[in-house]
Amino acid sequence: FRPKPTQTASKKPSPLDNTKPVANRRDFKTTSANASSTAYALSQKNRSIESELRQRVRDLESEIRSQELKVRQLTQDHQHQQQALERSLEQAQNTQKQLGGSLTMARWIGSILFFGLCGASVFSYATMQSEQDLDRQLSTTKAQVMQFESEMNTTKMQLASSREDLGDLRIQLQQAQSETSQIQAALSSAHSKVSTLNQELSAKAQALSSLEAKNAQVSEANQAASTQVQTLETEKADLVASLEAANAEASALTAQLESTRAQEELLRSQIQSTEIALGEAQQQLADKGKSVAELETAVSDKKVEIQALEEQNTFLKNDLKSNQSMLDQQERALEDKDRVIRDLKAQIRALENQTAQ
Repeated sequence: FRPKPTQTASKKPSPLDNTKPVANRRDFKTTSANASSTAYALSQKNRSIESELRQRVRDLESEIRSQELKVRQLTQDHQHQQQALERSLEQAQNTQKQLGGSLTMARWIGSILFFGLCGASVFSYATMQSEQDLDRQLSTTKAQVMQFESEMNTTKMQLASSREDLGDLRIQLQQAQSETSQIQAALSSAHSKVSTLNQELSAKAQALSSLEAKNAQVSEANQAASTQVQTLETEKADLVASLEAANAEASALTAQLESTRAQEELLRSQIQSTEIALGEAQQQLADKGKSVAELETAVSDKKVEIQALEEQNTFLKNDLKSNQSMLDQQERALEDKDRVIRDLKAQIRALENQTAQ
């Protein structure tokens, strides 16, 4: 009988001995910190874009207001100028009418005076004083007629100049109207730009809200994953501790088994020696015939001890097998935990990739 070499002395390497929970925890912390930093950078970038868009909208609104004020001032100025021109035109027309009436009156007066003078010259040749008076009256009427004609010429010149001024003012009014149409077109384009910017701003706000919701979901998923990883790491540590305790028990049982095997070998050697002694005693029995019963009882006692040791050896073997099955189950549980941890890490990486995108 040769005992089998014990393989429990060389401890079976566990697949989880190479795992480093501290390093995994650090990697998870760094990845979660990177995800939070990227989310914060995205939120800051969206806020800066939103502030820039709002500043642009404010600038455009201020420009539109200034242009509207300019248009209002120009329209008011043109209205005032048009009203002044209409007033001056009315005054010129009134003066023209007055001058025309005065001219007709002067002509009527001149004709009446001329006919009167003619009648006076025909009917009164009596005295020189009356002729001199008539000459004086004629000269005065001629002077009045010349004065009226000069006033009429001046009024005609004023009317022509006022008409020229009215034409210039009408040209200026047309230019102002064209400028107002251009400004209104610019205002409409600015309003369209403002509407497009408002639409972009609303789109950016919606994108920002969706990103914030995604960041909240990612942070919640990271927290849940971190808690799950921590629980799995604690379970892993407990399993590793129980595995180490089971390995220690197995090593103790293997040492006890080796000691029992050594005792068994010692007893077998003693049995062999007793059997040799029994053979010698049987040989000597023919000569002496003594102490046979004592040797047989000793042999039977040794056989009983050997059976007890064999039973103890089988019990220890069964206990070792049960411990080995328990160790295998614990190793399988540790492998399952490692798989779960790997899946969680893959999910965390996928979430980090989504946040980075």
